[in-house]
Amino acid sequence: MIKSQKGQGLVEFALTFTLLAILLFGIMDFGRVLYMNLALEHASREGARIASLGADDITIIDTTVDAAVGVAISDDHITLTPETDRESGEYASVTINYEVSFITPLTALMQSALMEDTLELTSETVMRVE
Repeated sequence: MIKSQKGQGLVEFALTFTLLAILLFGIMDFGRVLYMNLALEHASREGARIASLGADDITIIDTTVDAAVGVAISDDHITLTPETDRESGEYASVTINYEVSFITPLTALMQSALMEDTLELTSETVMRVE
């Protein structure tokens, strides 16, 4: 005699849905981190380009912050080298350090299991001052 199989579909759905949700949330967080990394690279490149043209620090920082579309960076995240008086022939460097926290609970849980609360992204661009 065959036993009732009324709950079998529900159990299979629950197991499959859990795995698909983990995969989907992981893809979303990966895409978000990838976008932020590209935005920081673009912002540091724009800041270094302005620095290579001989702009002052405030202009460089404002340009870098404005170029980081979708990423909330501030002047605390930006490091300029050399800090002042960039002369022709020197190299100007713009470095951005930004910490990303994950938005999906499952990815954040997996990240905290690795003893790290955030992921630090760093982008540095060096250009010669004209």
